[in-house]
Amino acid sequence: MDKYIATTAPALRGCWAIPLAIAVFLIARELGVGGLYVSGLYLGAYSIYCLSNFARCREAHCIITGLGWGILAVVAIVAGVLQLDWLGPVWNAFLIVFVVGHGFELIWAARRHSHALRL
Repeated sequence: MDKYIATTAPALRGCWAIPLAIAVFLIARELGVGGLYVSGLYLGAYSIYCLSNFARCREAHCIITGLGWGILAVVAIVAGVLQLDWLGPVWNAFLIVFVVGHGFELIWAARRHSHALRL
């Protein structure tokens, strides 16, 4: 788990996270319906990262983004198999999960004075 986080963190967290997300989106868009597979792999990798990070440091947003993007990874792969044109909705949902997860953490931190999700 720590090795996965250490390996993927430079790309999925920090200054490269946004350019990577944009690049994956643009590549997926060029691939058409096949881009759902690329999106699904990306979302799955991000989900595993967030859930692993949550297990390690309990950042409040990680439980929401980890579970949300994991579900989206499955939806993207299934949509690709069924040849559905769901690339736009999948990426819209990616942004919604991001906002909900980080919004939850902001509210949690304001009330609990910690970003860690501990009851």
